[in-house]
Amino acid sequence: MDANTCLTCGNKFAGKFCNQCGEKVIDQKDRRFIHFIGELINALTFADSKLWRSITTILKHPGKMSHDYVIGRRTRYMKPVSLFFLANLIYFFSPIFNTFHTPLQVQTGLSSSLHRSLAKRMVDKEVSQNWESYENYEEQYNLKTTELSKMLLIVFAVFLTILFLPIHLGTEKRLLADHLTISLEMMTYVLVFCIQGVGILFLILGTIGLDFLRTEAYVSLAALVLLIYFVFASERNFYGLKGWRRWMNTVLVLIAVMAVLTLYRILLFFVTFWMV
Repeated sequence: MDANTCLTCGNKFAGKFCNQCGEKVIDQKDRRFIHFIGELINALTFADSKLWRSITTILKHPGKMSHDYVIGRRTRYMKPVSLFFLANLIYFFSPIFNTFHTPLQVQTGLSSSLHRSLAKRMVDKEVSQNWESYENYEEQYNLKTTELSKMLLIVFAVFLTILFLPIHLGTEKRLLADHLTISLEMMTYVLVFCIQGVGILFLILGTIGLDFLRTEAYVSLAALVLLIYFVFASERNFYGLKGWRRWMNTVLVLIAVMAVLTLYRILLFFVTFWMV
């Protein structure tokens, strides 16, 4: 067998693959168009298989994919972070629902907002000093915050991770990376099913004469039910909890989600304010 010199690491080896870095020896047939098409089809088919298996596992068995991933059973699924960014990309370009988008009117007018008074004072001062009218500022603010609200979702996952750690003290999942994995799975589930899935469902209901269901209350209720299902199932499938601890943690996680949503909106306001 002829000896080859690896063009990447300089190692001398026999065969088609370098035994040191894995680089392949390219011959003429590897440069043909039909070979490129074959590799493309193979890559897409392989990725689609992993994607479909990951999404269906998240829906049918919330927390199982993350559990398999942290114990080392990883080849069957997409990486949780890759899956999250794919779901976020779809959400970024989707016009159905902008759940995490919080317009200026909500930031400065929501009575239960912790930062409402401060936000209103900051905006009023900014408009009086640098803008022709409040309407012009509001239009630019809302355009920018819609973009940022989708880009900052990774921060939402990080906030959840920090709160998951004390909530799940005493479980086998002790590493911060473990909690980050399940929080990324949860965010993927929220983006795909609680937002896009519910959005598509209510659009379909509207086309068959059930427009009265397309209200914020019904949409929020449907999304909440789906979220409760995920949290309750993942407490068993990922954390291995049963009985009263599983029920208690489900409630605590839902409270954590609401708390993180508040923190996320505060962060979103200040980041948008500084960038407009």
